[in-house]
Amino acid sequence: MNSNNLLEQYKACMILSGVGDSLGYRSGIWQFNSNGKDIHRELYERFDQIEDIRIELPQWRVSDDTVLHLAIAQVLAEYGDRDPSPILYSRVAKKLKEILNDLKNRHPSSSTVTAINHLSENNWTQTYSAVTNDCTAAVRSMSIGLRYSHPSEFEKLMHVSIEISRMTHTHVWGFMGGFTSALFTSYAIQQKPLQTWSRCLLEILPTVQNYIKTQQRPDLAQNMRSWSSFEIFWKEFLIKQEINIKDIEQRDEFYRQFSHAGWAGASGTDCIAIAYNSLLTCHGSWTELCKRAALHGGHGDATGCVAGALFGAIYGFENVPKQNYKNVEYHDELENVAKKLYNLRQISSQPKTKTENINTQRGECVHFTFIPADVLDNMPAFRQWRLSKNQKTKTETNVLSKLVFQGLRIN
Repeated sequence: MNSNNLLEQYKACMILSGVGDSLGYRSGIWQFNSNGKDIHRELYERFDQIEDIRIELPQWRVSDDTVLHLAIAQVLAEYGDRDPSPILYSRVAKKLKEILNDLKNRHPSSSTVTAINHLSENNWTQTYSAVTNDCTAAVRSMSIGLRYSHPSEFEKLMHVSIEISRMTHTHVWGFMGGFTSALFTSYAIQQKPLQTWSRCLLEILPTVQNYIKTQQRPDLAQNMRSWSSFEIFWKEFLIKQEINIKDIEQRDEFYRQFSHAGWAGASGTDCIAIAYNSLLTCHGSWTELCKRAALHGGHGDATGCVAGALFGAIYGFENVPKQNYKNVEYHDELENVAKKLYNLRQISSQPKTKTENINTQRGECVHFTFIPADVLDNMPAFRQWRLSKNQKTKTETNVLSKLVFQGLRIN
């Protein structure tokens, strides 16, 4: 893959997630309009076409979704190329608390705000909550897929996306939504065929379930009782994933069929499912993606945010009008963190050299060349070892092949 193209995909993933969020949100006007036909009518009457819209302040603010997504990305970038550890999760908890003021007036979910208020840098676990109609973990986890985009980094992606998601969402539908959006973003970067993503998700669910069981958290029993509902959802959606409905009212109804409590995109499952269906049926058209993923009678800012990220991770800024994204709120911050995540990916792709053993302080192990016996016999340490060895036995053969003295190995 061309490195310049990949960098553009990283930048587009972060920036277009904000654009999709802004479009679906429209400062709450479109987010809370349950009639997709009204939204499209207003689009044409006030703005003409999507490609004509200048997404910028003050009219087009991002919702809490982009603020949260950016926060997670920034912590991952600052943490660097170290393996996941409690230090990472402590920093995420600190960052989430720091951005609470910025979430105000952006319509954050009350359950997410309550959970963040309970966090501390020393304790980022939550007691179990049965809340299922919150997609916040799903809409903030795409950057995790950018950070751990190599297939070999799957375990890190799984651990980090689930543990960060469980900081605020302890129900399976919540934290598995975070895992799924991270996973799908990594698939986009890997150029995995789009139609295979949901099937691949189902194939790896036993691995994820096993990880959750090994954690032995107090809410394990509740997680396992809810697990089958998550799996069933994706098995049923797999059959419907490529259904292409052009009529706006019929599409709203289609989204509601697999939505939670009738608000399409409100949970961590249907939020990603709607974004994924939009991606499959837009045929690479940015305008069509926005109409399907962001402008509908459901949680359009959330589904638009996820869909924009996935579109950018696949296509970059291809056929996306500049006025749609060049002035989106937080543009520079989104672009800068995307560059940092890209650089971390490049570091991860380099083969790691073996590090020295700090306990022996003997340096990296190497194979030494044969040293003639007359030279060895003149080495005091070797002579002492030879005399000691001869006293024990005179019959042992191939003595030199077994010599290991102060890091010197003779073969």
